[in-house]
Amino acid sequence: MIENLDDWETWHARPPRLPLLIRIALLHYQFLTIHPFRDGNGRVGRMLIQLLLEEERALSAPLLYVSAYFAANRTEYYDRLQNVREKGEIQEWLQFFLTAVHVQAEDGLARALHLLELREKYRADLSGVRSRAPEVVDMLFENPVVTAAQVQLQLNVSNQGALNLLRSLERRHWLSTLGSFGRGGTKFWYAPQVLQLFDDESRPAPEESE
Repeated sequence: MIENLDDWETWHARPPRLPLLIRIALLHYQFLTIHPFRDGNGRVGRMLIQLLLEEERALSAPLLYVSAYFAANRTEYYDRLQNVREKGEIQEWLQFFLTAVHVQAEDGLARALHLLELREKYRADLSGVRSRAPEVVDMLFENPVVTAAQVQLQLNVSNQGALNLLRSLERRHWLSTLGSFGRGGTKFWYAPQVLQLFDDESRPAPEESE
């Protein structure tokens, strides 16, 4: 197995002769075939897709979630991998992989556009308000879960000022209380409409051991 992993790494390090996505599809398949770990090979193999894309600077941020397509087409995903091993159907696997990339790229673009539209709607609704609430809105699109302490630090306001801003957005139903956690009982708020854009059927189901 160590020898196989060495060969995998050597092939990965060679000057590329194939298009990037084809190389990643082959590396993903080869890694799963080597099956170096007792558990979690599938998760690691899918994580490698993201890491390889970022290594080659094909993505400026981890926004392409190919695993969601694999999860939504779980049976076909495993069948395609198995058919490469048993029947040599490498072209069919490559087509499946490239379809996954295409579908998830379109999905990521659509989500990004919806996020931009939602942010602009929030900003427009606050255009006549003399408040620093728009700055909190911008924070929510960087991280949809916030605390008063984070707002206080980011905006350089008092704790009460941060709470007032959060509560003003809560009254607009842009924020909801998540609960209090930790030793100090830190209260967290989250932006449900922002999170909803990521919470649909394209998200993967909990993964089983592989």
